[in-house]
Amino acid sequence: MLDELDVLCKNNDDSVEIIYLYNFHEHIELPDPSIYATKGAGINISASKLTNEVIRNCHANGKKVGVWVDAATFKEDATFYRRMMNMGVDFFCTDYPLAAMETRSQWLEERTVHSFSTQSSAVSATSQ
Repeated sequence: MLDELDVLCKNNDDSVEIIYLYNFHEHIELPDPSIYATKGAGINISASKLTNEVIRNCHANGKKVGVWVDAATFKEDATFYRRMMNMGVDFFCTDYPLAAMETRSQWLEERTVHSFSTQSSAVSATSQ
């Protein structure tokens, strides 16, 4: 079915991103990177299974990484969202999309301000 969807998208000059869901059942381990980091547009995995290695493997193959949260394991708040974004997570599957979006906006603004001030400092240092 996914192959048929891919052909349909190509024929109609459309795109549908296929994101593979992994670890829906916590007892099932993530497959080998040759599987999870090469299919579709990315993966969506349990936050409890997310590692820097998983993110590196996916991003190295041009794949997005998303997380879903088991409320029994993590408190879904700004601290959690920031930690995930600092790791390189591209999207969240969340029950609290407005909180995630607000935290993301603040996080992006802080990164932009920090990047600008770092560049300004470098310019000032080289112009003296």
